[in-house]
Amino acid sequence: MAGSAEHLPLPDNTIDVAHARFAYFFGPGSRAGLDEVSRVLAPEGVLLVVDNSWRGGDFAKLLRHSTVGNAAVDPAEVETWWADQGAIRHEVVGGWKATSLLELSRILHLEFPAEVADAFLEGHTSADLSYHFNIFQWRPEPK
Repeated sequence: MAGSAEHLPLPDNTIDVAHARFAYFFGPGSRAGLDEVSRVLAPEGVLLVVDNSWRGGDFAKLLRHSTVGNAAVDPAEVETWWADQGAIRHEVVGGWKATSLLELSRILHLEFPAEVADAFLEGHTSADLSYHFNIFQWRPEPK
């Protein structure tokens, strides 16, 4: 089904769990998207949004040194926005494990500007990268 964050092609009160992964349309200025999710969620429904955490891990370091894409987002502003909406933040500690440093390099060069990826990889001896992410758990006000 085709749709958008502000126009979900679903009936009211029909979804038990909505999931958005790296959905950059949530955060300051995106109340319309949250209102639309609220419309389709069943009375006990929940929205789970997965996003990068800037609080720890190698990936957060890379984000802090980049200035494009997701790195252009103010992480404190996003976390404050979710808290203001009544969401509960869960931080999950994980990581990536590439098969080689060359593979890790290729992955990082897809995600970040070359100078950021190269600076991180300089002196990096393993194909691992620590990565923390947030899960924002949100339920709308009772209808």
